Amino acid sequence: MISYQVAYEDYSGKSRTETHRFNLTRVEINMLNARYGGSLEATLARLTMTENAREMMDILMDVLKTSYGRMDDDGQHFRKSARIWDDFASTPAFDKLFMDIMSSDEKSAAFMRGVLPPKVAEAADNEDAAAKIAELQAADITVT
Repeated sequence: MISYQVAYEDYSGKSRTETHRFNLTRVEINMLNARYGGSLEATLARLTMTENAREMMDILMDVLKTSYGRMDDDGQHFRKSARIWDDFASTPAFDKLFMDIMSSDEKSAAFMRGVLPPKVAEAADNEDAAAKIAELQAADITVT
């Protein structure tokens, strides 16, 4: 789960600061991977390299919509629904958050890592490390 503290001005001109939370379950991750034909992170990495901004924005929007929710006070439930999403997406907070995440590859990557369950993110980190070592070894660079 990742939380963002968003300071913004609402439509009536009032300054507000809110915390918004995003989380993907393993089931949701598998559904997104199936939708995009493989690892979501690999898809985003490919799009970053090809600089396909429209497709990246579409995927980011899909992940935002799938992961956004509200945690109950007792921490037992993380509620998601079309209504909860629509309420958030219709605010200036959403606009500010979306543009901030899209402002750099690092922020997009941090968001994607943050919405993953910790064990899934750790596994992805290990896969990334293994891939980087293999890439360096293929380039004949010693890895210690």
